[in-house]
Amino acid sequence: MRFIKDYMVRIVFAIGILIGVQLPNFIDQYSQRLNAHYLEAVENLSGYQKIAEMYHGDRIENLIKKHESSEDPTFKMEAEPIKEMFSRVNRFDTEIGSLDTNLFSQTVYLLFKGDRELMKETYAGYSATIPLSKNAIISGVVTGICASAFLDALLFLVALVFRTRPIVGTRAL
Repeated sequence: MRFIKDYMVRIVFAIGILIGVQLPNFIDQYSQRLNAHYLEAVENLSGYQKIAEMYHGDRIENLIKKHESSEDPTFKMEAEPIKEMFSRVNRFDTEIGSLDTNLFSQTVYLLFKGDRELMKETYAGYSATIPLSKNAIISGVVTGICASAFLDALLFLVALVFRTRPIVGTRAL
C-alpha cells in the first residue's frame, strides 16, 4: 500500500511542476493584456486630455469638474464617462507599476489585488506552454514541492484518523 502513496505523491509533484511552470507565462500574458487595455484607455482619454491641457491647466480633474458644474445636461452627463476613463487609466497605470517586480510579488499581487475581469479574460485566451526560463523552473519546482507536501500531510492526517487502536484492557500476544 505504501507504493500507491509514493506514486500518488510523485504524480501530484509532477502535476504541481506542470502547473507551476505556467505561472510566469500566465503573468506575462496578463501583463500584455493589461498593457493593451491601458494603451486603449489612454487613447480614448487623449482627446479630453488635450482639451484639459489647453483650457484647464493640464488637469483633467478640472475638465471633469467643469462638465459636472455645467448647466447643459449633455455636458453634465459627459462628466461621468470622462471620469470613468480617467479612473481606468489611473487604475491600469497603478497595476502596471505593481507588476514591475519579481515573480513572487507579482503572484501575490495577482492573487489578492489583480483585476478579476482581466484575469478571466487572460484565462479564457490563455495558451499554455512549457517555458524553460529560470522563473518557470523555480515556480514549477516550488509548486510541485508544495503540492506534494500538502498531499503527504493530508494522507498523514487521514492515516491518524483511521488508525486502528488496541482495545483498552487487552494485551497483545
